[in-house]
Amino acid sequence: MNNNDIIQQKSFYIKARLLPTLIGLVPIIWTVFIVVNNYKQQLSEIYDILPWLTGLGIATAMMFLLAHVNRFISKELFQNIFFKEELYMPTTNHLLVSDITFNRSMKINIRKKIKEKYGISLLNDKEEVENEEEARRKIADTVPLIRNSLRGNRLLLQCLIEYNFMRNFIGACVISILFSIIALIISYCYSNMLYFYISLILLICYLIPIALSKVLIKRHGKNYSKTLYQQFLSL
Repeated sequence: MNNNDIIQQKSFYIKARLLPTLIGLVPIIWTVFIVVNNYKQQLSEIYDILPWLTGLGIATAMMFLLAHVNRFISKELFQNIFFKEELYMPTTNHLLVSDITFNRSMKINIRKKIKEKYGISLLNDKEEVENEEEARRKIADTVPLIRNSLRGNRLLLQCLIEYNFMRNFIGACVISILFSIIALIISYCYSNMLYFYISLILLICYLIPIALSKVLIKRHGKNYSKTLYQQFLSL
């Protein structure tokens, strides 16, 4: 692995995994603040060790854990539901003969290049009608080969970062909503209306991406797919 690959991997991790996690931390920090503020007396005995609990090591470990949890939630709860793993990803749909996203000439050129480069023949019109699932599986198995051929492509990397950022952020919103609800309940129980309304605003803010998750993920997935095949043809 050369230095350029390492730099790109770091950029991907920071922008596509770490950044959405940081944005999703706001309700968690807010909930901790409310708990500490409302339970000052009960927590007074552990005030001496709070600096240790919030030390850099613990914070870093929590960030890595949340980044993985967010990614797991976003893939299992959203991507797999919307796309049925990779069988209905835009990268699969766009190469189907029946799909109209690309014109026929472009799809013929892509399929021809796949045949020349990897020795893989995708199913034709008749075969696709008879067995669409097999057609989808064959395309889905080919996409990683195309992606690997474009390793280091900056334009494709940017689209990949944007897609994964949005998907992982939506995953982070699930946890953010849970903590917003906890903050809402605590604020209500202690009749602190200022905290209650702030918690309510946070809840609404993180509910919106969930409500629009299908549209957002599919839109970024389509942009990534178009860029992938356009760049593949330019090889």
